[in-house]
Amino acid sequence: MNPFKDSLLEPEEYTRMIRKLNRIGGIYIYNDGIRVLPYGNADYDFLGVEKRRTLSAAYYYFSFRRMIGIIELTRNDNENLKEKAGREGFRENTAYKQLSEILEEFLIQTAADFFREGGVKSDPWKEKREELNIIEVARRRKEKQSGVKKKKFSEELDRYFNSLENANPHNQIAELEKDVRRRLENLQNVVNPLEYIIDTEEYVYSEFSRIESEFSVKRPKGVGFSKKQNSEWKAYVNSSKNLKDELFAPVRKRLDISIGHLAKEANIELDLRKRFEKSLNRQAKIALKDVKESSNEIRDAANVLRQNIVEITRDSIKHVDTTIREVSQELQALDFEGLSDEEIVDKKTELESRVDEAFEKRQEQLENIRQQLLAVNIFPDESGRIIGINETNEALEEELVALKEDAETNLELIQLGMAVGIINHEFHATANAVRKSLRTLSSWANVNKNLFPLYQDIRNSFDHLDGYLTLFTPFTRRLKRRPMKIKEKDIIIFLEDLFSERIRRHNIKLKPTAAFKKAEMTGYASTFYPVYVNLVDNAIYWLKDQNGERQIELDYIDGVFIVSDTGPGVPIQARDLIFDKGYTRKAGGRGLGLFISREVLKADPNYPYDLILSTNSETGAVFKIIPRKIEEKENDN
Repeated sequence: MNPFKDSLLEPEEYTRMIRKLNRIGGIYIYNDGIRVLPYGNADYDFLGVEKRRTLSAAYYYFSFRRMIGIIELTRNDNENLKEKAGREGFRENTAYKQLSEILEEFLIQTAADFFREGGVKSDPWKEKREELNIIEVARRRKEKQSGVKKKKFSEELDRYFNSLENANPHNQIAELEKDVRRRLENLQNVVNPLEYIIDTEEYVYSEFSRIESEFSVKRPKGVGFSKKQNSEWKAYVNSSKNLKDELFAPVRKRLDISIGHLAKEANIELDLRKRFEKSLNRQAKIALKDVKESSNEIRDAANVLRQNIVEITRDSIKHVDTTIREVSQELQALDFEGLSDEEIVDKKTELESRVDEAFEKRQEQLENIRQQLLAVNIFPDESGRIIGINETNEALEEELVALKEDAETNLELIQLGMAVGIINHEFHATANAVRKSLRTLSSWANVNKNLFPLYQDIRNSFDHLDGYLTLFTPFTRRLKRRPMKIKEKDIIIFLEDLFSERIRRHNIKLKPTAAFKKAEMTGYASTFYPVYVNLVDNAIYWLKDQNGERQIELDYIDGVFIVSDTGPGVPIQARDLIFDKGYTRKAGGRGLGLFISREVLKADPNYPYDLILSTNSETGAVFKIIPRKIEEKENDN
């Protein structure tokens, strides 16, 4: 249900207004500019608005929690309104009762005039509400239809990738190969070897068709999908093509060759032309059958649409004709002799208005249908694909979905940036004060051996905490950063200090190679440290429930820094998505870590790096931090 279907406000503005009403909604009373309590409080409905609303919301309309206003009074003009001794509202004397009655009557009459059926000024509101309701019904219907299609589409993609991970297509093809070979081995025991071989070919074709159909997904038309679904579809298209090229086609070819060789060894003359013709006829028969079925479905849909339109047009003509007959009969029965000239003009205007209203309402309906039919502009593009209203709706819906996704994520990033800015500002001031106090404490510790261990513990803890301040650096431009040589062994120490407890608890081994320990990189510590933190944090998350070896390896090969693990790895359908803003596979995750890490590495104009996912790994996830120059050379090659 859409909560703002009867509102002229945009959804964002509506939400903002509702939040404000929840906070300060109500009718307030001010006396000489000073608020009189408790009038306006959410729990003090002194005008009985909610009580009347429970009797009939459509009749009394107003809700005390969904309105805001003030009543301005002066003591000079309302001297009989006396406040209670504790300043907790007015005394309920005659003046107060009169004030309440006036206000209650004002609200009741306003609802009657503007919002009630038949109100003297309710037509504009009624017309606009009907228009909004029509749009809302259409939106809900479209959303429901799209929702069902999207859900089914996602389920089919999940089924496909799950089957792929479990090697189901490979297993089925292997079983088919075994079955065909068993059939061919039985060739010597059949009466008619030629027909038996042809039947075997028919069996191979039908089984391949069944398996390919089982591992195929159709993308519904006229529906806009999210970035995640589009990326999963792209992954499916590539995976499906590889499946056909690397599994289905080679096995089919191998079986065809095997059948031919076996026939030669058995001295069976196979008429190649007959085999090919039968194969083509089989394909042609199936193709023609499918095309006919689709054509019949289209004709049925067109007939249903035509029948609906004919019924609507017939009903429109009937409605206008009935109104004209009723007006004509009323005109014939009208006694003009007993009416004044003014009454005759009023009656004439009334009858003409009834005809005009019936005509305009039906004409608007018919024009709407005409415009929708014109919008179904079906034409082929240069490649022969049909471009129509489905493709237009799909493009618009995808743009809307993308904008919504970006708006939600951007709002989170803005809030995160503001919070980090405040923390950074406040932390700097506090850190400076602690540093000054530590310097003072240092003097005492140097002359007091009992105090020195305590000072040293505090100092080490503070240095560790102060180190985290660099993590905030990429989020603010006001901090001055200096490029430096970053030794990877320092990153190892940082990661071990940060994750030591989690690594120990989950029995995970953090393994830096000898090459990594000796490596260095040039740039900003506040850029690289958060990237390593995010990669190791993700690795720990996916390793903690992993059976077998749990290891995170840090390596350095030919200028490339590598973070790999022995976890479950990244599924095929997610490999194009993990760096997208807002995408996450973690329960309750925000989907910002990898996105921010990659963007921060790319953003540096002097020391740009890129963060990529290696797709060559058979197990676990492998991320590479690559200097852009190296990456460009790899792309050139």
